[in-house]
Amino acid sequence: MFKILNLLSIIFCCTCAVSTFFIDYSNQHLVPTHFNVLGKPDSWGSPYICIIIALIAIALYLVISYLCKHPEKMNYPFKVSAKFRNENMRIGIGLVVIIRFLVLLLLTNFNITIAFCPEQHYTTIGLFMPIVTLCILTTICISIYLFYKVWRKDKKQ
Repeated sequence: MFKILNLLSIIFCCTCAVSTFFIDYSNQHLVPTHFNVLGKPDSWGSPYICIIIALIAIALYLVISYLCKHPEKMNYPFKVSAKFRNENMRIGIGLVVIIRFLVLLLLTNFNITIAFCPEQHYTTIGLFMPIVTLCILTTICISIYLFYKVWRKDKKQ
């Protein structure tokens, strides 16, 4: 599953970067930079925000990929015993891989929406943002529960 999420994360990162080429960078052109709950743009700004979003997506992918290769560098909020170290690292890697996937999905959707959103038209970002946020919170809650189970198992022994 992590290989599929990694492949999809690479695709989202590339799509986010490629979508910056479809933006009109002329002087007077503005792009939507904020959307209300219904997905309608309610703030406009410079088109260069898409380049910044693409750079953030690439940096996020690289940093989290480094953490996945070196899970011992992650900061765990509790003492990790040697006996359950591998299990805690596996849970930690799973957490960051899923969050990386979801955040890159969100950034890519935002960049594509900015690149292809005609002025004053509704977009999919209004419904998409709460769903991805809910997925991220659910992933964090499940990971906290799994960390807690390992911590309890460690305390019993």
